[in-house]
This record gives sequence, C-alpha cells and structure tokens, in this order.
Amino acid sequence: MQRFLPVLALILLAGCLSGESVKTEKAQGQAEVIPTPTSRPAQLFEDSFWYEKLGDAKRDELSDRAMLTLQLAAEQGVALAIDMWTMPVYFAGEGTPRYEVPLLIDWTPLPQMALRDVPIPENAREDPATAAGDLESILLLGREAELGDASLVIIDTTTEPWTEIDLWQARQVDESGRRVRGEERKGARWVASWANFISLESEGIFRCGLSGRGSGAAYLAGMIWPGELEKGIDHKLAVALPFNKAGVVLEPFTETDGFLTDEEMARIYEEETGKRGDAVAIPEGAVLRLDPGIDLDSWIVKDPETGESRRLKPYEKVIARALQEYGAVNIDNSMVGIQLYAINSISYEEDPYLPVVGERNEFGAVMLPEELFTEMYLVEMAEPAQVRWGLTKEQWSRYSCGGGACSPPAYLVCG
Repeated sequence: MQRFLPVLALILLAGCLSGESVKTEKAQGQAEVIPTPTSRPAQLFEDSFWYEKLGDAKRDELSDRAMLTLQLAAEQGVALAIDMWTMPVYFAGEGTPRYEVPLLIDWTPLPQMALRDVPIPENAREDPATAAGDLESILLLGREAELGDASLVIIDTTTEPWTEIDLWQARQVDESGRRVRGEERKGARWVASWANFISLESEGIFRCGLSGRGSGAAYLAGMIWPGELEKGIDHKLAVALPFNKAGVVLEPFTETDGFLTDEEMARIYEEETGKRGDAVAIPEGAVLRLDPGIDLDSWIVKDPETGESRRLKPYEKVIARALQEYGAVNIDNSMVGIQLYAINSISYEEDPYLPVVGERNEFGAVMLPEELFTEMYLVEMAEPAQVRWGLTKEQWSRYSCGGGACSPPAYLVCG
C-alpha cells in the first residue's frame, strides 16, 4: 500500500465514522514518552530470513527479462524515502495512553471493526505526506478524500516479546469525524482505515495476510534505521516496485497487490522504450541482488541530480553493500520509480539524517544512483505461496465489532 509520490489513494469512507475511539483506564496516568532509537531493536524479527546473507544464491532463469523491467523502473528514479511516504515508529510503555481504534475502510473483514487496547504516545504523528486530503473533504464536497498511506507504527514494549502495531491511514479526528492537526490533536481520538499487529519474535510477515504492505510484510521489516546508514546494514532491504505481477506472491509472503501480467508488462516496455523486449512483471516476494562482483570503492555511477559521473557517497556505499550481501525484497507496489524505506524522520525530535544524507527533495526523499538497481539480478525465485486473507485467533481476540467481541466466519480464521 506504500507509495513513492503523493498519488491519489481514494478510499470509500462514507458512513464509516460510527463507533468510538476510547482511551482505556491506562490513559489516566501521566503520559510517557519513550525516545525512538536510531538503531534497530535487537529483537526485531531476529533469526528470520531478513538477516540471511545471499552467499552463492543462484540467478533465476527469468533474471534477464526481469532486469528489463527493473531498468525501466529505475529510469523513473530510485528514492530513499525519509520524511514522507514511509513509516514513523514510536515506542509505547506502561504509561502510554491506550485507545480503541475504529477501522474505517470498507473491506475490513467485518463491519464496525476496531483494534482494542492500542498504546499511542501523545507525541505520535502519522506520516505527514497526507496533508493534501482529509475527511472534511468528504463531508463538505461529498467525494472520496485523498489520505495517502498515513502510516504509523507503534512498538508495545509492555508485551513479551514486544509487539509491532501497524496502522494504515491513521489520523486523529474530533467528535464530528473531522480530521484534526496541530493543537487540535489534544484529546482527539484515533481512527485508521486498517490496523494489525505482529510479534517482534515472528519472521516479520503476516502469515494470514491483511497487512499494511502489499505482500504481507510487517511495516518495519527491511526498513533502514538512521544509525545503519553510518554503521552498516545487516539485513535485506524492503523495496517497492512499480511493475508487480498480478495474483502471484512468493514464499514466505502471503498476499500481493501486483496488477500486471507478463504480456501487459512486455507491452508497457515496448511502448515506453520503443524497443521490443520480453520484459516480465516481478512478483512480490522476489529478491533482487546487486552484482556482488562490483568493487564499490572504485565504482563510478551517475549522480541522480546532476547526471555527472562520480563515486558512491558513504551512505550510498552502505546501501550498496547491503544490496550485494543481503539483497532487496519486493514487498509492495510503488506508483512511480523504485523506493527504499528509512524510518520516518518525524519519529525524532532532532533530524538524525541531516548529518548523514543532507537535505531531501520536495517529496522527503534522497535520490540514489539508478545503477544500484540496473546492475542487479533476480535471485532464484522461491515457490509461489497461497494468497491468504484472514486473521489468526490471537489477532481476532484484540478486535471488537460494534463494541462487542468479533465472531468471525470460519473462512476468515487462519491458523
């Protein structure tokens, strides 16, 4: 569901503002603020495939055809999202206010669903890339509002192991349902279009789907933390691509928002380049690897802003090294170009990225050399997975429906 540029994410919300978002008794104590670390928590999906090096992983037989697609995508830009269109993360403790968060999207498994007992710090803010549209537009203009992704991640440190709570299209609203910002946030309730939660002891993939990502990946899986851009990255990177295959997702992922057949991708490639090419759409869950034979110390790339030839900047070399050793996993659909994700800078009181990467562009991103992806190959693909759409029994236990416990149909229970 993530997007590189502020494109329309038009959502049907008419009649969805029923239900209350209520602070629990835990909210009565003094509010607690836990600073977001600049380094990844040690227990974040540890011992999962995200931390497995590629070693001598083989090239897939479709690699050359997939690279035609990747080269076309890279021409639209390779971005590291930092300030917008990426996930803020906040840590919650015993003193953090807790809410029942109504889920307003029309494809929730049951009507009037809400996620209960969600700890949201008072300083928490959703991804700010959604400022162009809000629920007031619906009320005043009678049309769908542009909400973008408005992502928000909460790490609940009161559970053992810790729990990641992903909210998609999160926002605060007043009693009339109007979206509020700034000083109006005080005392306002939280709503979201969808939300789900996952243990940090898991592999970072929702095994029943219904995640905020197109592929079933957790929001924090494959994210770049600020400190990693200096110290090094020891995991696979999450990447969103614009040309994803319809109806197919690879193990161990569980869902897909891909929308292209191989025939459609080949036609797009020919229309865009004027050349015939047997390009193929890339399935979500596919792993891409920067050629490990490239000497990153001497590699000459084209500057994405000036077009001039130069060597890699220090933080670019860190990213390139991770792409060689661990690779990038196609976990979502982007609308334009290729997108990598860093923890949203809004998570911090002081910008930790400025000394490392400098200023960002108008979309809150740093543009990277396209060679990081044009000099890749497709790693031998895993088997296709069954697309899932449901919730585990544990997950159902934290949802309510119209104020009471949800009683899901059997076909919506997964595991």
